[in-house]
Amino acid sequence: MLTDRGVDLLAERFDLAPRLGSLDDVGALIARKIGECPRRVLGTPAYFRRMGVPAAPVDLHAHEAVIYDQRTGGTEWTFQRGSAEIALTVSERMRISAAEGVRAAVLTDAGLTVASEWMFAPELKSGAVRPVLTAWALPQ
Repeated sequence: MLTDRGVDLLAERFDLAPRLGSLDDVGALIARKIGECPRRVLGTPAYFRRMGVPAAPVDLHAHEAVIYDQRTGGTEWTFQRGSAEIALTVSERMRISAAEGVRAAVLTDAGLTVASEWMFAPELKSGAVRPVLTAWALPQ
């Protein structure tokens, strides 16, 4: 099964499932971390030509966000640089519950998003999507 929704692994009788993000409550389950990937603020060059390139997290107030509406997403984004931490609420242009929809929206210049680098790896490599605010870290 391929789904973005939260699944009760025991109730739905799953034997194995990869999960993204932090594990809030694994209860009787066994969990192993198999990797991590940096998360970035990403957008297309056309979007940044239209809206400008944010130089600091507070600049995101003037931007439109494509929100991944799952437990790892939301409108509150937290950035860290050294000992400084900034949490802010971004303006959502749209809220999407499937990763494929987030990709499609960003790739059609609808807004910027926070995503793991692997989700846009080919586009990052080709330049079709650009990371911004790279001096700031987001939770992995």
